[in-house]
Amino acid sequence: MIRFIKIFTVVTLLSLCLTHRGYPGWSKIKQFNYPVGCGFFFDADNGLIGLGEFDPKNFMNGFLPSGPLLIFWTSDGGKSWTQAKMPTGGTGRVTSIFMKDRLEGYASIYSNQYSLWKTIDGGKSWQDFTQGNFERSTCVYATSSALIKTIWGGNQGGRSVDDGRSFNQIFAGGNDDQSNGIDFADDRNGVVTIGPTSFSIPSVSWLTHDGGLNWTKGGNLPESWSIYAVKGTKNFFTMSEDDATNPGQSIYWSTNGGQNWNSRFVFLGGPSFTGHITGGGNTLYVQTETRTNRGLFRSDDLGITWVNVGGPSNVRDTRFAVTGCRGEVVYAFDDQGWVWKTTDGGNGAFGFTPRIASIESKKAGDSTRIPLYIDSTTDLISIDEISGNLSLNTDLLTPVGFDTVGTLSQSVLFDTLFTAANGSINFFVQYAKPLKNGIDFSTPVIYLKAYVYQTKTDTTSVELNSLNVNSNSTLRVLSVCSSSSNFFTILKECGSTSLQDFMATGLLPKLISINPNPASSSSVEIHVYLPSETNMTLDVIDENGKQVISGMSIGHLNKEEQLLNVSTAGLSNGVYSLRLRLDDGSCLSGRVVILK
Repeated sequence: MIRFIKIFTVVTLLSLCLTHRGYPGWSKIKQFNYPVGCGFFFDADNGLIGLGEFDPKNFMNGFLPSGPLLIFWTSDGGKSWTQAKMPTGGTGRVTSIFMKDRLEGYASIYSNQYSLWKTIDGGKSWQDFTQGNFERSTCVYATSSALIKTIWGGNQGGRSVDDGRSFNQIFAGGNDDQSNGIDFADDRNGVVTIGPTSFSIPSVSWLTHDGGLNWTKGGNLPESWSIYAVKGTKNFFTMSEDDATNPGQSIYWSTNGGQNWNSRFVFLGGPSFTGHITGGGNTLYVQTETRTNRGLFRSDDLGITWVNVGGPSNVRDTRFAVTGCRGEVVYAFDDQGWVWKTTDGGNGAFGFTPRIASIESKKAGDSTRIPLYIDSTTDLISIDEISGNLSLNTDLLTPVGFDTVGTLSQSVLFDTLFTAANGSINFFVQYAKPLKNGIDFSTPVIYLKAYVYQTKTDTTSVELNSLNVNSNSTLRVLSVCSSSSNFFTILKECGSTSLQDFMATGLLPKLISINPNPASSSSVEIHVYLPSETNMTLDVIDENGKQVISGMSIGHLNKEEQLLNVSTAGLSNGVYSLRLRLDDGSCLSGRVVILK
């Protein structure tokens, strides 16, 4: 917890003088009207931030801030931000955001009006999930077994097995402790950190081995605002925060899931930190507090050694976000509302990072683009050729070529792509003049164009397996992480998606099959399921995206499974998308091959 009293005014004036400078290796991407206190990112492009930071002047009311409760989301690496729809009327701060998957997630709220929010659409809208539990929440996490939250004041936070309606209050160490941070190494093994009111008395950590259903006391720790779990191991790390007048400088770690803790590293010179520690894999980061104003430190060897990588500093009890397959992408925040980003660890140590970025959702019969990036903010590279390999886990998308509009690839001399024996896609691009990368991390190198087809699945991942560049006649094999992939989701409707209706009813119309396929006869039979009666029309789109049949009436259909006989007599050999439009604006789509 915070202990700022007399030094606040001096610190604020100092931070105002220092915050707006530039940081080598970092990009200043957006300033908000209120400070950013936390963030969660799925990958380098898609993520959410929550606004607000504790008010050190409001000591008597638990440092409660007076700013509005706001969450913003981005899908383009921070180039643009959209304010999410959320409950209104509250003031305070969003202390943490945790997404259980791409759609469902939670936000912990430090406020008198709310305690928890929930989203089921990837963070674009949030609903109040307080359910009568008005404790001021500091962190939230969800496993397949339980929902866990930590709080300041009131009861001590705990776990819920009834979707947040009630929490058993379990995190208490006996010294008027306040629970601070949560992280899990997998779906079963997790640790909660505690922050005592009496800083002279260390407090226990709490650990679980069954997904949060049951918790036991672990080893003692100084106050720790957060905790970082190395996924798939028993290694947990904390950054000691302690009192603001005597801040901690020690990294603690446990190799047995929180049962015992030992000092791993001590920062010399008396720096103060925000108290947050997080990372990716074996890469760890901590952030200095504004009085120290040295930005972030990074460790690439599980905390044995640390290097200063610059970037912004922030006030205590805030959280920055780390993503990327090696922890090379960091979104960090300062106390003036600025969001800063690095894509190579802050100091270029990760070199060039190839990745597949967000793939825009489309409806069947349309085309989309798969963006390829080579991130680097500190090093430049001159590229004569690029070659690589990617794979798709379904035939929902079929790559058909390249698109250079809005990319760095403005001088393509030759390009090709072909399918390998294992079904993956090989691609090659040669440039008439060298391509310069590293100047603008937000610009893709090139797009792979792909057609969208309806299959048995609604979502596919596109994974980058390898990427090589020829630079000045020297072949460079770039390191591609196993998690360098992104997802494509097909739009169920001709207009917007029907996620809210689906979550409410669990029912969507389905195209079950098209027979025969390939079709050599003059007609095909389309098997569909309709949850309600509707009128239906048919569009037919060829391989080039041309609509060869538009709005042909199928008639009025009842609520049930239907077999529709559709003539193909006027279609020449080729691959076609059939799009069935319903009254509510939704579409059923499928692919058929005509081979006469």
